Amino acid sequence: MEDVQPRPRAYDILPGCGLAAYAMLLLFVFCVGVAGLTLWTLSIMKAGDNVGFSQLTYGGNVSPDVLVPLHKAGLLKEGEIPDVYHMETPDAQVVCAVANGDFIRLSPTEKLRFPLSEIREIQGDEEEVIVVAGQTVRCFFYPDTGGDRFRRILGAKR
Repeated sequence: MEDVQPRPRAYDILPGCGLAAYAMLLLFVFCVGVAGLTLWTLSIMKAGDNVGFSQLTYGGNVSPDVLVPLHKAGLLKEGEIPDVYHMETPDAQVVCAVANGDFIRLSPTEKLRFPLSEIREIQGDEEEVIVVAGQTVRCFFYPDTGGDRFRRILGAKR
């Protein structure tokens, strides 16, 4: 009787191939993750100080085109930049701002600019700031866009 030699099995011929394939798969997933984190970080850095239209910000952080309605209404002088600026609408037609010690309000029905010293009372919360001077002026904010900071700034500057 002849000696029958067993047929070699695949894992005997290529020892460790399964482990190497698994390691390559893990390496691929790791590289995709690192690439994703890198692109995410770069996009955050590129965005920089870009703010949404409703964020309370320094007037120098917004595009000069956004200040045009205030200039056209005669509420801002040429070259004047608001210290504090808040748009309630994306087209900048409804605005609350503070510039050179004056409170500014622009809306389709209001064009106001008066010194902060004329403010008698400041009320409201993070979504609505009510300024009482010669008349009552309301500035509306989305949640977490700076309404509470605006109220504190007005209180500190008057």
